[in-house]
Amino acid sequence: MLPEEDAGQAKQVEQFLLSHGFHLTALELLVESAGAGEQFPELENFFQDQRRFPAEEIARHSHANALDMQAQAREREQRLQLSEYELRLAKEDLADMSRKISEAQSQASAAKQEQQLLLTQQQKHASAQPAESQASAVSNNSSSAQEREEQQTRSGLGGLDMAPANWQDATATFDW
Repeated sequence: MLPEEDAGQAKQVEQFLLSHGFHLTALELLVESAGAGEQFPELENFFQDQRRFPAEEIARHSHANALDMQAQAREREQRLQLSEYELRLAKEDLADMSRKISEAQSQASAAKQEQQLLLTQQQKHASAQPAESQASAVSNNSSSAQEREEQQTRSGLGGLDMAPANWQDATATFDW
């Protein structure tokens, strides 16, 4: 038992803990004081009240159940750590994939620009070829005209063509 002077303070501590809802602290005080041989009657009455603490509820939180709860808590903690690890890996994979997508897009853009450049060059080359072929055709035509003149001169016709085989050939030589 506490000395008389401390009994008043102990009563005040009991009332304070219970009135403020510090039930766990009150229970610790009760258990510690019982180990030291001290008594707190108001706390004992509070925790022995069957309406507040039914026997089946207390049995549910027995020492064996407490160990199971600790094991479950450890298991949950391990699963949480594993989930956090997997989340970190997923974020790293996502960042890696985003980087690869950006690289692929830039490569595709460069390939498209290169393709457009090649197409433009081909178009320029194709448009330059008809001009070259027309120029060669004109030079071929002028050289054939020169060859014909030379042949006619050699044959003694002096530049006069022989009569065309039909009237369409005759009209084709004149510009109307």
